[in-house]
Amino acid sequence: NYSVEVFVTSISDIPDSCEPDIIFQTTPIGMYPKPGVTPLDNDRLLKCAEVAVDLIYNPDETLFLTMAKNSGCKIINGLEMLFYQAVKAFELWNDIIVPEEVQERSLAAFQIAVMGKS
Repeated sequence: NYSVEVFVTSISDIPDSCEPDIIFQTTPIGMYPKPGVTPLDNDRLLKCAEVAVDLIYNPDETLFLTMAKNSGCKIINGLEMLFYQAVKAFELWNDIIVPEEVQERSLAAFQIAVMGKS
């Protein structure tokens, strides 16, 4: 067992003592057509985090994710979230369950189609 502490706040209210393991960027800041901006004014939080997630998927790597990668974080963009939301909606609308192996193959094809990568 392990415990998880979730701290949700605006950037301006994050105390200096905060050392997150994971940071989620959930705003549209940095999304196409203005990809060169980030909600962070420095990389202090990213330097102590292990993972940074940006729910934006266009561009593939936002300035936030670039800063996180340069700070040593594992980075994750929002493309898979978009895909799995679509899968869940498809399942609900059609009253079916999409098998995991079909989801995995479809995700790979989706990534290639959308981002040109596997």
